[in-house]
Amino acid sequence: MTTVYRAFFILAALILCGPVHAVPVNGIPWGSAYSLLGTNGIINPDVLVGFNPQPDPPGSDPGSVADLLLIDPMTAQLKLPGQSSGQLFQFFFAINLTGYDLVVNNPSPADNFNSLVIGIDALVAGAPNTHLFDVELGFTTSSSGVVDVASLVGFNPQPDPPGFDAEFGMLFTYTSLSDAFVTLSLRDDTGDLMGLQQVPEPTTLALLGLGLAAIGYRRYRKQNQSTLR
Repeated sequence: MTTVYRAFFILAALILCGPVHAVPVNGIPWGSAYSLLGTNGIINPDVLVGFNPQPDPPGSDPGSVADLLLIDPMTAQLKLPGQSSGQLFQFFFAINLTGYDLVVNNPSPADNFNSLVIGIDALVAGAPNTHLFDVELGFTTSSSGVVDVASLVGFNPQPDPPGFDAEFGMLFTYTSLSDAFVTLSLRDDTGDLMGLQQVPEPTTLALLGLGLAAIGYRRYRKQNQSTLR
């Protein structure tokens, strides 16, 4: 068995086993991640994605993540500039699709783990899962660094971000560093790339949710008070 496939099986097993100790104690900083919105007919998933160094470099904000750029309507790129050698990285994403229970398949490696394809299926009760789309990831650095296969560790990001039910995470190092990149694209079940549109960050959405919850609670109290009178 080659080193690449051995590493793949280790990664797959760790994903199935759940969180690892290398995950930060306070959990995944979903509030600092970015949310992307894929568009392609009836397939319209929300994609939450983040990429950050572990531990955070001195002087940085806790849970800080990479800058995100939309290279084109089909590809998003996360960039961490000026990284030091030996730095451990954490990459994570979550998927949500209204009306579906989603399943994240084990990743399929390509190019010696410099790219991964992760299938997303719909969980169908009493029937085989239905494949919906693939998440395609690429890992590079500006100094031609590649992912160090021996450093790969998969984990199940916890706690779950509100409203998302399919997550994936991995820890790894690059063989050489300077600027570190992760690119992300989505491909539907017909093989066509899906458009990506950046939407409000999770923190904004969370504040909106809290506001709506407060309004709902106020109405609930008024109704109860009216009933008791």
